Amino acid sequence: MAELEPEQAPESNAKQAFHPAKALRNFLDGSIIANRSVYRQWPFIVFLVIIAFYYINNGLQAQKTVRQINKLQKEVRDLKSESLAIASELMYSSNQTELAKILKEKVPDLKESMTPPQKIIIKKK
Repeated sequence: MAELEPEQAPESNAKQAFHPAKALRNFLDGSIIANRSVYRQWPFIVFLVIIAFYYINNGLQAQKTVRQINKLQKEVRDLKSESLAIASELMYSSNQTELAKILKEKVPDLKESMTPPQKIIIKKK
């Protein structure tokens, strides 16, 4: 019997076959965390969790930035159309006929000159 024990010892130390049911049971009852090979992987697992949080945060920040860009683009469009409306109104109200109408309403005694302006030339001595 002494001869059988040394032969059986290497077989017991060999890796055991993977059983999905056993692995699931170990995962659910938490005993997988106490396993030495998993315990050595904790720094890597923590690193992966930190990267996952960073990835999620980065995605949320990108969405927030896109919403802000869309809001600002809409505001720029609105301001641009308002600027065009004001510029066209100013162009219309600065016409000579419009100015004459406005002046006629505000100062009825003022009349438009029918003679064109003349250039005054002063000769130097």
